[in-house]
Amino acid sequence: MYALRALRQVLVDLWDESLLIVLAGVIGSLLTLFIIPIPYVLSAHYRTTLAISEQRSATFRDWLRWGREDLRFFVRWSLLFFFVAAVLAVNVLFYLQWAAAWSRAVGAVMAGLLLTWFLPQPFVPAFYLQQREPGVRVALRSAAVFMATDTGSLVVFWLCSALLIVPLFYFAWVLLPAVVPVMALFSHRIVRGYVQPRPERDEGEE
Repeated sequence: MYALRALRQVLVDLWDESLLIVLAGVIGSLLTLFIIPIPYVLSAHYRTTLAISEQRSATFRDWLRWGREDLRFFVRWSLLFFFVAAVLAVNVLFYLQWAAAWSRAVGAVMAGLLLTWFLPQPFVPAFYLQQREPGVRVALRSAAVFMATDTGSLVVFWLCSALLIVPLFYFAWVLLPAVVPVMALFSHRIVRGYVQPRPERDEGEE
């Protein structure tokens, strides 16, 4: 289970780059409300946190630039994620509204599928950016295999995310958007234990 080792590394990264992560999270969320689409912001978050996890320098100017680097992937992934989630959610609501036992059983199955679809999604961009063979389907398959083979890391990831979200929600809700880049950083650190970075990415950015 790589999550516990990755958690220690994330804490060190946050200590060193907390200002950039908070700034990127808060400003990125504001930009999605007025100017920049969500895939652009997610691309910027995952690229920036990948650089941080690799001990490379990153600035807010890099964050703005990196939002364009993998925009095509993030658009395709976001559309696929919301489409599948919407279809499953509609099915859950449809079947659970009936009192019949079979209907509720089907609704429960659909709810399980929705949860199974949702839980590994933060790792999909991390696999895409780090694995040697790029592609949406490959990243989705890698995330699914990860969920099946290292469920403990997945549980630790979401538990730590919840422990971060709940206090911020009650005491510092303005910082809640910073949770997204933190989750991206954590997913990169966990995925690092499974794949090697793509050499062409490093060569293109040096």
